[in-house]
Amino acid sequence: MELWLAVDGTGTTARMLLADREGVVYDRQSTDSLDNPYLDDTKEYTQRIQKLLRTMKAAMNEPTDTVTRAGIVGPAGADVLAKTIRDVFGEVECTQLDEGDIGLASHRLSFGVTLVAGIHSYARGVNEAGETRYCGRFGAQFGDEGSLYWIGRAGIAAVGRALEGRSGPTLLQERLCASFDLNDPWELFEQASRNGRILNSKVARFAHEVIEAARANDEPAWQVCRTAGRSLAELAIGTARVSGIEKKPVPLAPTGEVFAAGPLVIGPMKRFFAEKKARFKVHPQVVDLTQGVLAVLRQTARSSATT
Repeated sequence: MELWLAVDGTGTTARMLLADREGVVYDRQSTDSLDNPYLDDTKEYTQRIQKLLRTMKAAMNEPTDTVTRAGIVGPAGADVLAKTIRDVFGEVECTQLDEGDIGLASHRLSFGVTLVAGIHSYARGVNEAGETRYCGRFGAQFGDEGSLYWIGRAGIAAVGRALEGRSGPTLLQERLCASFDLNDPWELFEQASRNGRILNSKVARFAHEVIEAARANDEPAWQVCRTAGRSLAELAIGTARVSGIEKKPVPLAPTGEVFAAGPLVIGPMKRFFAEKKARFKVHPQVVDLTQGVLAVLRQTARSSATT
């Protein structure tokens, strides 16, 4: 049996799915993702991935089962993943995909906007003629609005404002200490002042704490999620315009781990659309991209078979 492997490393969790060509799932595994292969511990990450891949290999039912293709989507570490996959499964055709490829494919859409919000954020628009435009790929220093990194950073900044008395108290203070193993939140700000660097992956993981605090009706956390949703909506509107998509409403595929926040982010996004009289059909959010990876691999296989 020919099997395919789908890997989603776009969020704070790397997800892997082993399935046949029709999408019948043999196994799923997950672990912390690798945000930056030059700053995080690549060796330890590789060992974790190898262990999980061997577990997946053990789930293969027959001696003739063979992994022939792997699709990898993620902002960093794809080369590390590809090498590790081949170390475990032998010669596998590994394809690096873009998150922007996944959203529309997951809903079998030929045109529209994929709004990506994982560790990073950007949008990919495809018009009715198949022409593609990207917007917002400015990275953490100059962009990434509404991403996990942006939400985590904004949540940490909210703690700083509360400590200075510029805003009211927030649940995020206690959550920050627990997430970063601090005795006092000031320790994190002092660390950043000394060496100027807190790993993006650690900041991005704090986004989940911000979202949970917002669910507990914490006002500063809720404001962060609201701003994230509105910023992502603005990105989608601009992308649809510069892509030249004429048919309305414009199909929109929210893609990435941020959208697991559900109404906390999607609600403000839709309200921003209404305020700006922007007509979008918002499709269900794609949080786990592994099924979308399989969809792209199937499309690629069909295209190869007809050429």
